Amino acid sequence: MPTIGVVRGQVPYEHLGLARDIRRRIDKDALAWGDRADALLKPLKAGAKVSRVTLVRAYHAWRKLPAAGRLGPLTITLGTTGLRIEESRLYAGQIALNRQSWSDHEDVVDIRRVMLNLTLLHYTSDVLLLATIGLHALARRCERGTTSGLTPILADLQTLGEAYAKVLQGPNSFRIPVASGGHWRGVVMRSPDSRPQLTVRTFVGRE
Repeated sequence: MPTIGVVRGQVPYEHLGLARDIRRRIDKDALAWGDRADALLKPLKAGAKVSRVTLVRAYHAWRKLPAAGRLGPLTITLGTTGLRIEESRLYAGQIALNRQSWSDHEDVVDIRRVMLNLTLLHYTSDVLLLATIGLHALARRCERGTTSGLTPILADLQTLGEAYAKVLQGPNSFRIPVASGGHWRGVVMRSPDSRPQLTVRTFVGRE
């Protein structure tokens, strides 16, 4: 659980409520997807050799998993060497605040890139935390964004994942513009596994 100092201010309660509703929906979608994905992968994680038919079935089954919670396209390829899957997904999480007590925390939304490689002999997986968006920042997007509704907000969140590699090439602090107007602001920090992540602190409306 990373620790950050959060930019504070008076966010209207209605927008905080909207942000909480979005986070709850993300959590529900992530749990539903995760249960089905885990069930699909369980026999492939056992370590035993799998057949080509098993990989073909896994390919078709994965494509039928719920799209809700996915940001951007699903990349899935079945070749002669095996099955490769990559997608970015939303999850609900928490961060510790920069205070004396570790009991202080804020609800967040995480963007994670899920990567799987399955062959006849091996199974490998990796989950990369691309960005963490605090409830405060998400509420600011609800308040200051030029477009309302879940779809435009998800599109603006997708922008964060798409900007990940480019942001890491620049300074520690960042501002990422979105197509709907305005921009995300934050800093690059270390995730729990010591890899860099975008920590979004607020959203600024069109100036």
